[in-house]
Amino acid sequence: MKKLLFILVVVLIVSNNVSAQQKPKKGSFGTEIQFNPFDQDGKTFQLDGLKFRYFISDRDAIRLKFGINSTQNKFTDSDSQEENEIKTSYKNEFKSTSGDFNLDLGYERHFDLAKRLNVYVGGSIGYKKHFASTKIEGYSERISESNTSSSKFNGKIKNGAILALDSNWDEEDLLDAVNDPATSGATFAIFTGLDFYLYKGLYIGTEFGLSLKTESSKKAKYTGKSTLNSQGETTITEYDEKMTEKIRQTNVKTYIEPVLRLGWTF
Repeated sequence: MKKLLFILVVVLIVSNNVSAQQKPKKGSFGTEIQFNPFDQDGKTFQLDGLKFRYFISDRDAIRLKFGINSTQNKFTDSDSQEENEIKTSYKNEFKSTSGDFNLDLGYERHFDLAKRLNVYVGGSIGYKKHFASTKIEGYSERISESNTSSSKFNGKIKNGAILALDSNWDEEDLLDAVNDPATSGATFAIFTGLDFYLYKGLYIGTEFGLSLKTESSKKAKYTGKSTLNSQGETTITEYDEKMTEKIRQTNVKTYIEPVLRLGWTF
């Protein structure tokens, strides 16, 4: 918060020597990016989404907020060793994909506080979806003088992502491994914000609010196949198992999201 106030003070001082601003009027259209330039979990920059405004009067605006992101997490575990003339080796790998999509529609009522400063209040309703899936595959082999055996498996987890696993895991470990389930739900918010106009339609600002989110998780399901070769015999096992139950939850919280907003109205 101290960094945010420092940036806004610097902007205020610099902009005193800039030409007069152009505040929005009826029919004005605006777009902005919302970002966090400060350190957060080791990341120094995060783009939180895009927002669009349309002013239906000099003081009233409707807005549409859109955000989407996706991340991938890949984990490989392998080992090979020989003991008492028995060679064993294995390699397991999974790749999970997860991300978020959100869409919010809202209304803003604007008030002039100073020549360059606007404050607004409003509310919004939206839809939020978190998607997640995981692909897995593995291979193991045991070679001795009397017998050679090997096994391999591959499959996919729908509506669930795995963030981490212990070493030397197999299919059975997956049943308790989903720690990032897919979810969907609705959001409601009331908020207030500041727009400080730097030059004509260019502005910087922030927003504070109270949000309510209700969401339910989707049932994660694992489908796959494993093949075991031992003593000249091949055994194929197919999996089609439910991994998690559907859960519904509701959260209420205050937010400052994002830390900074930079936009242009024309």
